Amino acid sequence: MEYIAVFAIGTSSMKGVLMNQQAEMLHTDSALLDTHFGPSGQVEQHPYDWWKGLKEITSKWWKSGVDPKQIVMITCTGQMENVIPISKDPECLSLSFYCLTFLVYCATKIHTLFPMELL
Repeated sequence: MEYIAVFAIGTSSMKGVLMNQQAEMLHTDSALLDTHFGPSGQVEQHPYDWWKGLKEITSKWWKSGVDPKQIVMITCTGQMENVIPISKDPECLSLSFYCLTFLVYCATKIHTLFPMELL
């Protein structure tokens, strides 16, 4: 059997649904996420927590007998992603959503590293 894996990233949890190609839901699982609220309206999550949530959900599927090779499509959705910084060190990243605070920080940092004259 072939499966479609759907992941939805929310404010408090990541939801995972495994369905067949007839859109029948075979597994529904979730993993809690930490959301941090800053004093200036920042709302942030750590992308590494998403990775841990994805591993937590899929490990339940594998333990139930689902073969990862049977997954033919993966889709992720969320209502809030603005910036997903990439780094070799997962501990130094955070993701901001619902506001532009972190986006402004990233733009300022990029401008500092690469002034307009260089672009």
